[in-house]
Amino acid sequence: MNQYGTRALQKLLDLITLDKNFEVLKDNLINHILTLIFDQNGNHVVQKLLTIFPKNKNQFIFDEINKNILEISKTQKGGVILSLAISFASESQRNKLFAEIVKHVDKLINDAYGNFIIQTVFLTKIDEFNNRIFDYVKRNIVNLSKDKFASHVIDKVS
Repeated sequence: MNQYGTRALQKLLDLITLDKNFEVLKDNLINHILTLIFDQNGNHVVQKLLTIFPKNKNQFIFDEINKNILEISKTQKGGVILSLAISFASESQRNKLFAEIVKHVDKLINDAYGNFIIQTVFLTKIDEFNNRIFDYVKRNIVNLSKDKFASHVIDKVS
């Protein structure tokens, strides 16, 4: 999580052969993903992992994100990781992320960072998730329209 260590690890990730070294790398990182996500330097390592690991090998990252979706969604660094994870996710991984996110729509919609995550889900235009967000907004429109952050979501939904 040191600035120079992060850079060194990212460079190492560019140079190693994932086929031969994946299990060792995974074993050394699996218990540290959440800590890395929230760390100023460490989150760059997670970003790198998301971009280089094939979809069939990155599930351990998605499992950790899913377990901690609310906490991750409510931070700037977590939002960056989550947005990147969504863009590199398989359809199944993305749908599991979205299902966890919309479970917490009431806690994320009026959060400074969480509202962006709700907007991201909504803008993907998947009916199952959009309907859940829209239903929540419709039931709470008066209170949400008065909230600085929720109003951004309302703009997208309307």
